[in-house]
Amino acid sequence: MATAFLLAAGLVFVLAQTAPPDLAFRAPFDLGAVYVLYLSLFRPPVQAALLAGLLGSAMDIFAGGPPGPYLAAYLWIFVGARAVPRYVRPDNPLFLAGTCAAAVFVEALVLGGAASTAGLVKFWGRAVFWAGATGWICILALDAAMSRLEGRFLGERVERGAVPERRE
Repeated sequence: MATAFLLAAGLVFVLAQTAPPDLAFRAPFDLGAVYVLYLSLFRPPVQAALLAGLLGSAMDIFAGGPPGPYLAAYLWIFVGARAVPRYVRPDNPLFLAGTCAAAVFVEALVLGGAASTAGLVKFWGRAVFWAGATGWICILALDAAMSRLEGRFLGERVERGAVPERRE
């Protein structure tokens, strides 16, 4: 249930980022990178790696570019973020702001390579700024929604399968 919800939410982000500009909600940065960051910090490693790989592949397919750059960027973000929580609490908003900016920067390095054009540098600079300013809110909102969904799902399952107490 949780994996299906996470996959659906990720595909909504992919479709929102790759739809034509007049039809889509356009964030100033790639929501997929922030979503992969959420997965790597707050979800089990196998589930997060599988979803990050699927979303990277979907983004490569729908973006219409060469195959592989989004997948590589998302997997680098996943690997880098998995190592960090040993040293810092992942729900700290300052930490999340920095990691969101770093995730978008890593994505810029992978997708843009060593870009020397001023327009591309200006775009990625703006994207890194907005990811740091608003990405942490997206991550904490996703964590709250998943906690609520899992609590409701697991709570109902436990209540149905629980043995009633005996009264004497």
